[in-house]
Amino acid sequence: MKISEFKDKFKHIRDIGFVRTKRAGATGIGYTLESLLGISENNSTNPDIEGAELKAHRTNVNGLITLFTFNNKVWKMPPLEAVKKYGNIDKNGRKGLYYTMTLKPNSAGLFLDVGKTEISVRHVSGDIIAVWRLQAD
Repeated sequence: MKISEFKDKFKHIRDIGFVRTKRAGATGIGYTLESLLGISENNSTNPDIEGAELKAHRTNVNGLITLFTFNNKVWKMPPLEAVKKYGNIDKNGRKGLYYTMTLKPNSAGLFLDVGKTEISVRHVSGDIIAVWRLQAD
């Protein structure tokens, strides 16, 4: 979907007002929004709207939202190296990069660096783990 089409459809949805979710649970809001936009449900990692992934969440809920997922194009160091070097163990004993990222270094020394043209995951050592390019309007 082109961004101009999204803007028109989103304005229409906004004007409708409250819409009851079409599905219970954590995925209900996103599913409902995508349905209203005419986006078919899929499990693809491809972006929904002209290079951008659509995200939605319930208000007054403190759950985390995955804003960035790693794909092969963003890695600036081999993924396995990044996991071995900076990863942590999850509840199932798997090592991965399971972190909340902010502009300040987390417990592993990883942080987000936000520029005009890109957002990157960096380590306090100077290592650049991943970079997402931003597109201007």
